[in-house]
Amino acid sequence: MKNFKFLIVLPYYNRPKMLRNCLKTFLESSYDNWHIAVIDDVSDEDKKAKPILEEVFPTGTLESVRYTLYDVDDTRENKERRGSIHSTYMNKAMREIDADYVITIGDDDGIFDNYLYDLNEFYNQNPEVVYSFAHIIPYDSTSELPCYETFEKRKKEIRETGKWRDFNSDSWIHVNHTQGMPPVDVLDGTQVSWDRKKVLDAGVEYNEEVMFNCDREIFTKLFREFGVCHYNKCVGPYKGFHGDQMGVRERQGRSKFDIEGDFNE
Repeated sequence: MKNFKFLIVLPYYNRPKMLRNCLKTFLESSYDNWHIAVIDDVSDEDKKAKPILEEVFPTGTLESVRYTLYDVDDTRENKERRGSIHSTYMNKAMREIDADYVITIGDDDGIFDNYLYDLNEFYNQNPEVVYSFAHIIPYDSTSELPCYETFEKRKKEIRETGKWRDFNSDSWIHVNHTQGMPPVDVLDGTQVSWDRKKVLDAGVEYNEEVMFNCDREIFTKLFREFGVCHYNKCVGPYKGFHGDQMGVRERQGRSKFDIEGDFNE
């Protein structure tokens, strides 16, 4: 079985606690052939990604060569005027960093320890699959820990019922994801991985003109070029629906979390 290399593309802005937590989940992974590209789009000086990366992946250790930092050199005024340019650097990371498969992940998310191992096994068994999606586990830190017991419990629920737990949030959580689908509206970016070389050879990249929902854009392109997204039966990435995510986030004119306080430090 081949030991595929996974490129993890991680956009980041001003959320150091969440970035630290996300990075640590990769250190705890049972699979070790991965590289993380962190894109810091003009974070505040006291919230920069660089010191967090140096803390989690100390200089001089084997882990210190497992990341690449794209530190966007721009002013806050320009950022506020132009919006995010994560897509530009996500494309840059895909072109520049040699890897077999690409995964994107939010700084407020993470993975359980055997996700990459299972994903490597899936692509070894299905070399014709260009891109696929896994189940994600909505994770609530106010009631449970992101530990192996939680993972096993959620995986059992998903595989037995085909459903996630009910959350009063986005509709895609309630979708029964057990077969191939066009991943336009109902997949989260954390769920999907793809063959880097085949996708780049086909000219499929992020739309650099889009400032929000850039994952929806590239998923639409993947569907048009390669057909439906395969279900890989993996369970392992978790999606943050918890206080550490934002404290309070505005979505469709309402507060997503009924939690007070600053959870980003």
